[in-house]
Amino acid sequence: MGSTRQLLARVAPWAAVLLPLAELVLVLTGVLPVGVALVVAVVLEALLALVVVAEWVAFHRAWRSARVGGGRRSDALLAGLAATAPAPVVALVRSELGVWRSLWWALRRRRAVHPGQTAFSYTSRIGVVLWVTIGLAPVEMAAVHVLLPWPTVRVVLLVLSVGSLVWMLGFALGLQQRPHVLDDEALVLRLGPLREIEVPLAGVADVRAATTVDHPRTLDVGDGRVALAVLGESSVRVTMRPGSTVRVDGRAVDADQVVFFADDPRAVVRQLRARQGAGA
Repeated sequence: MGSTRQLLARVAPWAAVLLPLAELVLVLTGVLPVGVALVVAVVLEALLALVVVAEWVAFHRAWRSARVGGGRRSDALLAGLAATAPAPVVALVRSELGVWRSLWWALRRRRAVHPGQTAFSYTSRIGVVLWVTIGLAPVEMAAVHVLLPWPTVRVVLLVLSVGSLVWMLGFALGLQQRPHVLDDEALVLRLGPLREIEVPLAGVADVRAATTVDHPRTLDVGDGRVALAVLGESSVRVTMRPGSTVRVDGRAVDADQVVFFADDPRAVVRQLRARQGAGA
């Protein structure tokens, strides 16, 4: 029974999004007659009505919980989506909100480092790649505009290129605005606006500088290990006490070990040990 409920919880968000879209595509392509589509739509809506109501209740509860806890509207929106929408949709919304927030913060010269926190950068690798790409993008856009003979194609590619350039600019700014931070309570690891891992200092047993260069994914969670890599590399290894948990993008995850990349791993180790000593 429990496995059936878990299956329905995973399938329902995708069904609520994909089934109406699939029906619309079939109607527009002429595969499904409009009359049949209307009947199918009524049946689908009847079947999905309870799902939609349940999703709305879960969204509203998560929204209210985030707002009562002092979260911003954008954080409450992400919390509601995380409780109801498929993970790829949540990741997409998170990245888009984060990129536009980074552009706004750049105008206001804001940075996600509070008083009493120590910041650690992680952009020595990825920052160079991003800013070189951003610098070359206008040259590539101009070359494509000159070389392509089709006006419509030029306009489409120009719109796509400008959108990609704005996204990369917001992402690059977000990496600088949201460094890793350490205070007396927790070590917060970030990848710009896309990822955030909160490691409570009370659960840290040991920390060492240790370089690993074979991470297949930026974020890898499994088998008691949480890894946040930059271009496949990590440089700090944190060993957790038995039974410890960390928060990965807002959800609690059991962790025996946390590895991540920092430009100056020895500074991270030194500062984290100092904070632990002060707390003890």
